Amino acid sequence: MTADTQARTEQVIDGSELLARVASLTPLIEENAGRSEAMGTLAPEVVAALRQAGLFRLWSAAEVGGYDINLADQLEILVAVARADMSACWSLMIGASSSAVMAGRLPDEGIARLFGDGLWPTAASSLTPSGRARRCAGGYRVSGRWGFGSGIRHAQGAMANCLVEDAEAVAAGGDGPRQISAFVPIDEVEILDDWNVGGLCGSGSNSYVIDDVFVPDCFIGILRPLTVLRGGARAAILHLRLPIEHGAVALGGARRALDEVTLQAAGKRRLTETRTVADTQLFQVELGRMEAQFAGLMAGARAAAAAFDAALPGPEPEMIDAAAHMRAVCAHVTEACQTIVTRCLRVAGAGAIMPGNPLERLQRDMTVAAQHYMIGDSSYEALGRLRLGIAQ
Repeated sequence: MTADTQARTEQVIDGSELLARVASLTPLIEENAGRSEAMGTLAPEVVAALRQAGLFRLWSAAEVGGYDINLADQLEILVAVARADMSACWSLMIGASSSAVMAGRLPDEGIARLFGDGLWPTAASSLTPSGRARRCAGGYRVSGRWGFGSGIRHAQGAMANCLVEDAEAVAAGGDGPRQISAFVPIDEVEILDDWNVGGLCGSGSNSYVIDDVFVPDCFIGILRPLTVLRGGARAAILHLRLPIEHGAVALGGARRALDEVTLQAAGKRRLTETRTVADTQLFQVELGRMEAQFAGLMAGARAAAAAFDAALPGPEPEMIDAAAHMRAVCAHVTEACQTIVTRCLRVAGAGAIMPGNPLERLQRDMTVAAQHYMIGDSSYEALGRLRLGIAQ
């Protein structure tokens, strides 16, 4: 089956259908969360289930069989996956993003080779152009080291963002790319055993090295100047959509923490207390407060995603404004969700810190997730500068 045939036969999928698929997978994801953490990568059964459900297609161009769903639906789907396991959601969002990059930017020959056999490809990727690429006949020689290659142990390859070595000469001549993203098959990638962290262990975000590998032109996407071959406006602003993914991971983790603390409180008695934690007014007030806060955070994220969808494809100033607003909202959402998880852990009592308790893992996962640059303090700075009319 060619990529074109696949695209023509692919059904139009809406958000409710994909949410139903996630619901059917939730028990499997939850059951394997601890195993994925111990393995340092998603359990193979979870990866296979995500692939079978088509979830790695979420925002790839429809021309190659992707679902290309809107951002508001993406938010709901990712929150549902993150509630089951934050590491599974993290791996899904990176895998789906890398697929979208390939689908939108690789030449037709590359699409036929990667998407044409029915196996939907994913790749580890890093936004940082940590590599160098040297032009040669028919492609580029690529070398470099990249960090945080989430999902690399189940990916078909790695995306290597590189600066072209002769960038100055190219720029002076006004011809040719200055930055590229190269798809490198996984058997030509060295995976480093360095993902030894406190949280999101199951995301398998190992560093990777590529040493003087030839990458043919069909596996090269051009980033500067940006060249988009499929997917239209959505594919062109893929990088601006990324914050909603991080906000969704945090929201899913907070939702699970609230559900867990509610469940555990019903059977928990602290020290000499005769009442359960759930029977105390203190817990009831705290739970009500956190539930109200969570509802506000979800509403804010939904509104930001909907505003972003509405601004696309519109005038550039409106798009920039919507993107900056959404990124700042997602930074706030992540901070607030981290606080909710910490409070859930505290009110759940000492048992919640023991290995195997979902709240213990959620606390660690949330701490690591909140470190990402995409939803750091620079998010607030960008929105503040925009509101002040200061040039970005």
